[in-house]
Amino acid sequence: MNTSENFVNRLRAWRERKKFTQEEAARILGVGRTYLNQIENGRPPGDNLVARFEAAERESEREVTDECSLQYTAVNSEAGRVQENPVLSEAEMEKARIDQMHLAAKLRAEARELEVTAERCLAMSKRLNLEAEALERNAETKQAE
Repeated sequence: MNTSENFVNRLRAWRERKKFTQEEAARILGVGRTYLNQIENGRPPGDNLVARFEAAERESEREVTDECSLQYTAVNSEAGRVQENPVLSEAEMEKARIDQMHLAAKLRAEARELEVTAERCLAMSKRLNLEAEALERNAETKQAE
């Protein structure tokens, strides 16, 4: 898969995860809807769009992390209440245990998603570094001529 296809897949996944229309995503990314549609249909993205998208992706990761933290706090608070109040019914205790298990599973899934995003960012960074080095070599060659 080439870099452009990888970008399109990430863009679409982000848009679907956020439930954005192309128009909404284009507004957030500071581009026109038509341009975004062209990108999703194979036009190579410009560096500015890539940078804006990566910033939006990082913001999405922060939102996920914040939401997970809030849920974690709420579940732990409920678990503490259950432990402090031994007269809670078995059903309430079971519900608190199940909530903790669900949150743990969600946090693991979110952590995996963040790891994948970090790997993608690292790969993009490496690609950009290689492109920058190639541009420097080209500039040096032209300067030598």
